[in-house]
Amino acid sequence: MIKIIPIKTGLITYGEDPIKIIISKIKRDLLDDRDVIVVSSKPLLIGYKLTLNIEEIKAGSYAMKLSKKYKLDSSLAEVISRYSTHIYGGVEKSLLTEVNNTIIPNAGIDRKNAPPHQVTLPFSVLAGKAEEIYNRIRRKFGVRIGVIISDSTVYPLRLGTRSIAVYTYGFHPLIDFRGKKDLYGKTIEYTLMAYADEIASAAHLILKEGREGIPAAIIKGLDIELIEKETTNVLQIDKKKCLFNKIYSSEL
Repeated sequence: MIKIIPIKTGLITYGEDPIKIIISKIKRDLLDDRDVIVVSSKPLLIGYKLTLNIEEIKAGSYAMKLSKKYKLDSSLAEVISRYSTHIYGGVEKSLLTEVNNTIIPNAGIDRKNAPPHQVTLPFSVLAGKAEEIYNRIRRKFGVRIGVIISDSTVYPLRLGTRSIAVYTYGFHPLIDFRGKKDLYGKTIEYTLMAYADEIASAAHLILKEGREGIPAAIIKGLDIELIEKETTNVLQIDKKKCLFNKIYSSEL
């Protein structure tokens, strides 16, 4: 049976060590081998001061063009344009962007749950933090687990945010059903299950998006394949092979 256990810390403030705080809230006998810990990107960004003062940002001509077209704050548009690999268009107040081979609104730049006048930077500045979480838990508890750093995004033609795994460490993030049989004995040809994304989505039910003060959750009862390395790139696909490849043309 799968069980989701919240790790409640309350507010993690600017400059605190978020990983230390999260680990301090885990009881020694709680973690077992093959558990997965999901940590939201936002408290990591806040704790490690990976933010910008939006009032100090001056918009360039490209950002001004985006600002006018999509009714965005010009300084916010400037930060989004700096950190996006590509901008694919948008709607009022929001741009569809790519960061680190991931489609995400506004490059992950966010005012929500950030200190006054600050915006958090994209999840891409957290490279290496999943491994750090893994190593610090391994040293304290002596267990081998999977680690996910999650962030929220949107899916085409679906309303609302969903959580995805933006960094994974310690386990294989896909389940490959190709070559296996379905219920009627037919051989499955194409199906790969985005296991890490599904786990991140399950944790999102607990972490949520508001004042919950739950930056992480432990998922128990999963059958993960342990791999002691970062596995983030396993989840990524070349644009030419992506089902949505026709949308990948830059806006400006």
